[in-house]
Amino acid sequence: MAWLGSLGRSLSDHLPKLLSTGVFFLQLRHPQEVGGALLLVSMVYTLVASVVAASIYDPKHVTWSAEAIKISVAVGCTGFICTFGIFLYSIKPQFRSSFYSLKTGNEHVMDIFRLNTEDELRLNILHTNKYKWEPIKEEVLDWLTEKLPMWLETQPDWFDNYFKATIEDWMVKDKTLLNEIRNEAVEAIIESYKSGRF
Repeated sequence: MAWLGSLGRSLSDHLPKLLSTGVFFLQLRHPQEVGGALLLVSMVYTLVASVVAASIYDPKHVTWSAEAIKISVAVGCTGFICTFGIFLYSIKPQFRSSFYSLKTGNEHVMDIFRLNTEDELRLNILHTNKYKWEPIKEEVLDWLTEKLPMWLETQPDWFDNYFKATIEDWMVKDKTLLNEIRNEAVEAIIESYKSGRF
């Protein structure tokens, strides 16, 4: 049964490393990808793993004593909890629910289009990263193709040259419509965007 003792000692030596590696891979996930609730879980896991790792860590390979390591982890965890608490207290109350929501950043962006009914508000999705609304790309572009003739006819206040310049070529399926929203002023604004002069 000597091998069991050897296995136990090996696990004891490597458990802190395994715990910290687990924390590392959790933190690789951006909160936009996992949602606020899972981000909060990863924070709690980080705190618990740090305490457990410090309590079982063998300091024989470092100059710090076991007590010094435990104190430093305790101070770090306490500081994190305090600063996170201050952060939650300081943000607007309506945003606190995002920390127990499973909604991801991509879903939040797609809701700009799905949950709004006004054209001006729905169009804000075009100003976000296109990869965040890839699942509804065709739906958005079909809607844009349907609405453009109406906007060109009615010319709402927000449908000015600056707004037209934010509509990229690939977003307009009907190239005739694309030509109608392009003029010298719009092209000049687009060139300013590209050159960084705007």
